[in-house]
Amino acid sequence: MIADNTPEKQGNLQGAWKPGQSGNPLGRPKGARSKLGEDFVTALRDDFTAHGVAAIQKMREEKPGDYVRVIASLLPKELDVQGHLTLSDALDALPEPPER
Repeated sequence: MIADNTPEKQGNLQGAWKPGQSGNPLGRPKGARSKLGEDFVTALRDDFTAHGVAAIQKMREEKPGDYVRVIASLLPKELDVQGHLTLSDALDALPEPPER
């Protein structure tokens, strides 16, 4: 069954808004969204400054697949490579997986 949300059935709605009228006339405060983003980037920068190098090293040693995936995600989709690199050369450059 579909609810009937017309003003007649919902006594607390007091009719629909007029054309061009907002249900939230004050809206979101200016800069609220950008402030959240700025705060997040600042916190991320501070954390990376304190722990970034160690986190990268740990990822490279413990999760080499994720490490390579992160690097690949930072590269442009199309990369103009000068010279020749074989798959064998690329695999030889990867670190050995940790002992389990």
